[in-house]
Amino acid sequence: MEIAENVRRLGADMLRGGAFKPRTTPYSFQGLGKEGVKLLRRASDATGLPVVSEIMDISDYPLFADDVDMLQVGSRNSQNFSMLKFLGKTAKPVLLKNGMGNTVSEWLNSAEYLLSGGNGNVVMCYRGTRGFEDGTRFTMDIGVMPVLRDKTHLPVCADPSHPAGNRAYV
Repeated sequence: MEIAENVRRLGADMLRGGAFKPRTTPYSFQGLGKEGVKLLRRASDATGLPVVSEIMDISDYPLFADDVDMLQVGSRNSQNFSMLKFLGKTAKPVLLKNGMGNTVSEWLNSAEYLLSGGNGNVVMCYRGTRGFEDGTRFTMDIGVMPVLRDKTHLPVCADPSHPAGNRAYV
């Protein structure tokens, strides 16, 4: 709760936490699951900040429905069309990250799956893309932002923590 209070005190508008952590290797920490969702809800209740957390599977939606204010669809699921169609039929706000190799058009089409289902509560969040540089985790092609803003009416933001790969670089 101390971190959540500090986040609020420093002016954050939301708490973002991963109850489920998609990892490249199955041997890495995979998150706290249901217990993590409950901890996020307690932090939200204590701070008054809404919670955003990544949903990994449609079957997890009941865990998120009451306790998470905004669902994050991460890079790995940005073209999981079954999930996008399902979430499009809900009223739950969605933070949609771009896939690692998606073009702007492909990413916008992912958003269309949400919108065509009736969910207009979509925020596009750029998290970098796979590149050649190995000094950072991913490449932050900032040129994507004005193109995206020109092509959509949806809110657009960026997450510099993913491409940095190191909190000292954020």
